[in-house]
Amino acid sequence: MLILNTRMFTVWLYQIKLLRRDWLVRLFLLVVLLIPVIFYFGKIYLIFTPAGLSSADPFLFSFLFNSIQPLFILFMAYDLLKEKLKLTTLDVIYFRPVSNLDYFAGKALGVITVVMVLNVIVLFMGLFLQLFWSENPLRWWIYPFYLVTLTFPTLCFWLGLSMFTGSLMKSKGGTLLILLLIWGISCFY
Repeated sequence: MLILNTRMFTVWLYQIKLLRRDWLVRLFLLVVLLIPVIFYFGKIYLIFTPAGLSSADPFLFSFLFNSIQPLFILFMAYDLLKEKLKLTTLDVIYFRPVSNLDYFAGKALGVITVVMVLNVIVLFMGLFLQLFWSENPLRWWIYPFYLVTLTFPTLCFWLGLSMFTGSLMKSKGGTLLILLLIWGISCFY
């Protein structure tokens, strides 16, 4: 049974600190904040969302986030599995007795936490856009519903798939290529 013990909690906190400083997280946040704004003010969303449907706008925001989220997860999981060549904050963990399960579970929980916080930011932005600029009726409870039923399962699937594929293959570049191929097929097929 996976229990959040102090060693896993320490890895989890250090992973969150590392991801907060990472340029890829900031780039991902910028992209996921700009795409819905471009969709809204470019009137592209009118093609995808029927007027009057209260769940159309939250679904559009969750769908846009979920279409970009696997790319972020792939690169984060790729970074999770590769060896660090430079000194990072997680080097503190290497001097403590941490099992592999605690280490990888803490790192995975750190990625899940950061992505969920980014998703909540995007959904609040979507709530703000729907409140002031949309003609669709506002139902606030649909936003957490899509967070739990659409975004979180996608996050767990892609994180698990990338960690599983990375543990099976020796070549990290090959792992990334296969996962990008699976993402491309699932996104465009």
